[in-house]
Amino acid sequence: MELVVTHGERQETLQLRQTAYGYEVELGERRYAVDAKEVEGGQHSLILRPLEANGESSQAVAQQAQVSVHSLGGGQFEVVDDSPLPYRCQVADPLTHLAQESRGGSGSSGRRQVTAYMPGRVVTLLVSEGDQVEEGQGILVLEAMKMENEIPAESSGVVSRLLVECGQAVDNGDPLFEVE
Repeated sequence: MELVVTHGERQETLQLRQTAYGYEVELGERRYAVDAKEVEGGQHSLILRPLEANGESSQAVAQQAQVSVHSLGGGQFEVVDDSPLPYRCQVADPLTHLAQESRGGSGSSGRRQVTAYMPGRVVTLLVSEGDQVEEGQGILVLEAMKMENEIPAESSGVVSRLLVECGQAVDNGDPLFEVE
Protein backbone atom coordinates (compact mmCIF):
# COMPACT_ATOMS: atom_id res chain seq x y z
CA MET A 1 0.00 0.00 0.00
CA GLU A 2 1.34 3.43 -0.89
CA LEU A 3 0.71 6.42 1.36
CA VAL A 4 1.83 10.05 1.31
CA VAL A 5 3.12 11.42 4.62
CA THR A 6 3.24 15.21 5.03
CA HIS A 7 4.96 16.99 7.92
CA GLY A 8 5.11 20.76 7.43
CA GLU A 9 6.58 21.37 3.98
CA ARG A 10 8.18 17.91 3.82
CA GLN A 11 6.47 15.07 1.94
CA GLU A 12 7.55 11.44 1.71
CA THR A 13 6.05 8.43 0.01
CA LEU A 14 5.64 5.51 2.36
CA GLN A 15 5.27 1.93 1.11
CA LEU A 16 3.62 -0.43 3.61
CA ARG A 17 3.74 -4.19 3.00
CA GLN A 18 2.45 -7.06 5.07
CA THR A 19 5.02 -9.84 5.40
CA ALA A 20 4.92 -13.28 6.96
CA TYR A 21 6.34 -11.74 10.14
CA GLY A 22 4.30 -8.54 10.39
CA TYR A 23 4.81 -5.33 8.44
CA GLU A 24 7.60 -3.69 6.52
CA VAL A 25 7.79 0.03 5.83
CA GLU A 26 9.84 1.76 3.16
CA LEU A 27 10.22 5.49 3.66
CA GLY A 28 12.41 7.12 1.02
CA GLU A 29 15.48 4.89 0.77
CA ARG A 30 15.10 3.54 4.30
CA ARG A 31 13.40 0.20 5.06
CA TYR A 32 12.16 -0.96 8.45
CA ALA A 33 10.52 -4.01 9.97
CA VAL A 34 7.67 -2.80 12.19
CA ASP A 35 6.51 -4.32 15.44
CA ALA A 36 3.30 -2.64 16.57
CA LYS A 37 0.92 -3.01 19.45
CA GLU A 38 -2.09 -0.96 20.47
CA VAL A 39 -1.49 0.49 23.91
CA GLU A 40 -4.82 2.27 24.30
CA GLY A 41 -7.65 3.42 22.03
CA GLY A 42 -6.08 4.78 18.86
CA GLN A 43 -2.53 4.91 20.26
CA HIS A 44 0.10 2.48 19.03
CA SER A 45 3.62 1.77 20.16
CA LEU A 46 5.89 0.95 17.24
CA ILE A 47 9.40 -0.45 17.18
CA LEU A 48 11.17 0.18 13.88
CA ARG A 49 14.09 -2.12 13.07
CA PRO A 50 16.23 -1.00 10.12
CA LEU A 51 16.49 -3.58 7.33
CA GLU A 52 19.53 -4.07 5.18
CA ALA A 53 19.35 -4.30 1.38
CA ASN A 54 18.80 -8.09 1.51
CA GLY A 55 15.79 -7.67 3.81
CA GLU A 56 17.59 -8.97 6.91
CA SER A 57 17.37 -7.07 10.20
CA SER A 58 20.34 -4.91 10.97
CA GLN A 59 22.40 -6.15 13.89
CA ALA A 60 22.79 -2.60 15.19
CA VAL A 61 20.27 -2.68 18.05
CA ALA A 62 21.14 0.94 18.82
CA GLN A 63 19.50 1.92 15.52
CA GLN A 64 16.09 0.64 16.65
CA ALA A 65 13.61 3.40 17.27
CA GLN A 66 10.57 3.30 19.51
CA VAL A 67 7.75 5.51 18.32
CA SER A 68 4.26 6.16 19.71
CA VAL A 69 1.57 7.10 17.21
CA HIS A 70 -1.82 8.52 18.17
CA SER A 71 -4.59 9.04 15.62
CA LEU A 72 -6.21 12.48 15.82
CA GLY A 73 -8.77 11.60 13.12
CA GLY A 74 -9.05 12.81 9.55
CA GLY A 75 -5.69 11.34 8.59
CA GLN A 76 -3.87 13.42 11.24
CA PHE A 77 -1.44 11.67 13.59
CA GLU A 78 0.66 12.78 16.53
CA VAL A 79 4.06 11.09 16.64
CA VAL A 80 6.25 10.84 19.72
CA ASP A 81 9.80 9.63 19.13
CA ASP A 82 13.21 10.59 20.50
CA SER A 83 12.67 14.22 19.43
CA PRO A 84 12.21 16.73 22.25
CA LEU A 85 8.61 17.47 21.22
CA PRO A 86 5.85 15.41 19.59
CA TYR A 87 4.93 16.37 16.03
CA ARG A 88 1.91 16.00 13.80
CA CYS A 89 1.77 14.60 10.32
CA GLN A 90 -0.91 14.00 7.71
CA VAL A 91 -1.19 10.54 6.13
CA ALA A 92 -3.25 10.03 2.97
CA ASP A 93 -3.54 7.68 0.04
CA PRO A 94 -2.21 9.20 -3.22
CA LEU A 95 -5.66 10.07 -4.63
CA THR A 96 -6.78 11.83 -1.46
CA HIS A 97 -3.44 13.66 -1.35
CA LEU A 98 -3.88 14.87 -4.96
CA ALA A 99 -7.41 16.01 -4.19
CA GLN A 100 -6.24 17.96 -1.13
CA GLU A 101 -3.45 19.62 -3.13
CA SER A 102 -5.82 20.62 -5.94
CA ARG A 103 -8.21 22.18 -3.43
CA GLY A 104 -5.63 24.42 -1.78
CA GLY A 105 -7.12 26.17 1.24
CA SER A 106 -10.76 25.44 1.93
CA GLY A 107 -13.33 27.45 3.77
CA SER A 108 -13.08 30.55 1.61
CA SER A 109 -16.21 32.55 0.94
CA GLY A 110 -17.57 33.49 -2.46
CA ARG A 111 -17.73 31.34 -5.58
CA ARG A 112 -15.40 28.36 -5.49
CA GLN A 113 -14.69 26.23 -8.56
CA VAL A 114 -13.66 22.62 -8.01
CA THR A 115 -11.48 20.96 -10.66
CA ALA A 116 -10.67 17.34 -11.41
CA TYR A 117 -7.51 16.15 -9.70
CA MET A 118 -7.04 13.30 -12.16
CA PRO A 119 -8.37 12.16 -15.54
CA GLY A 120 -11.61 10.16 -15.46
CA ARG A 121 -15.24 9.94 -16.48
CA VAL A 122 -18.23 11.44 -14.66
CA VAL A 123 -20.54 8.54 -13.79
CA THR A 124 -23.09 10.16 -11.45
CA LEU A 125 -24.27 13.65 -10.55
CA LEU A 126 -25.49 13.60 -6.94
CA VAL A 127 -26.97 17.14 -6.88
CA SER A 128 -28.55 19.69 -9.21
CA GLU A 129 -27.76 23.34 -9.79
CA GLY A 130 -29.38 25.43 -7.05
CA ASP A 131 -29.10 22.68 -4.39
CA GLN A 132 -27.88 23.66 -0.93
CA VAL A 133 -24.88 21.52 0.07
CA GLU A 134 -22.76 21.07 3.19
CA GLU A 135 -18.98 20.91 3.26
CA GLY A 136 -17.90 17.33 2.50
CA GLN A 137 -21.19 16.39 0.82
CA GLY A 138 -20.76 14.43 -2.40
CA ILE A 139 -21.45 16.41 -5.58
CA LEU A 140 -20.51 13.91 -8.28
CA VAL A 141 -18.82 10.55 -8.78
CA LEU A 142 -15.73 10.37 -10.98
CA GLU A 143 -14.52 7.01 -12.25
CA ALA A 144 -10.74 6.90 -12.55
CA MET A 145 -8.44 3.89 -12.83
CA LYS A 146 -11.47 1.55 -12.46
CA MET A 147 -12.37 3.10 -9.10
CA GLU A 148 -15.26 5.40 -8.29
CA ASN A 149 -14.30 8.53 -6.37
CA GLU A 150 -16.92 10.78 -4.80
CA ILE A 151 -15.95 14.43 -5.28
CA PRO A 152 -17.21 16.49 -2.33
CA ALA A 153 -18.13 20.13 -1.81
CA GLU A 154 -15.17 21.92 -0.27
CA SER A 155 -17.42 24.35 1.58
CA SER A 156 -21.09 24.76 2.43
CA GLY A 157 -23.18 26.77 0.01
CA VAL A 158 -25.32 26.55 -3.11
CA VAL A 159 -24.27 24.66 -6.23
CA SER A 160 -24.24 27.57 -8.69
CA ARG A 161 -23.03 25.63 -11.73
CA LEU A 162 -22.46 22.03 -12.76
CA LEU A 163 -19.83 22.19 -15.47
CA VAL A 164 -19.97 18.50 -16.49
CA GLU A 165 -22.60 15.92 -17.32
CA CYS A 166 -22.87 12.14 -16.87
CA GLY A 167 -20.61 10.20 -19.21
CA GLN A 168 -18.31 13.15 -19.85
CA ALA A 169 -14.57 12.50 -19.83
CA VAL A 170 -12.48 14.99 -17.83
CA ASP A 171 -8.77 15.61 -17.59
CA ASN A 172 -6.65 16.76 -14.67
CA GLY A 173 -7.54 20.40 -13.93
CA ASP A 174 -10.85 20.47 -15.84
CA PRO A 175 -13.57 22.42 -13.97
CA LEU A 176 -16.30 20.21 -12.47
CA PHE A 177 -18.66 22.47 -10.51
CA GLU A 178 -18.97 25.75 -8.59
CA VAL A 179 -20.32 26.36 -5.09
CA GLU A 180 -21.03 29.80 -3.65
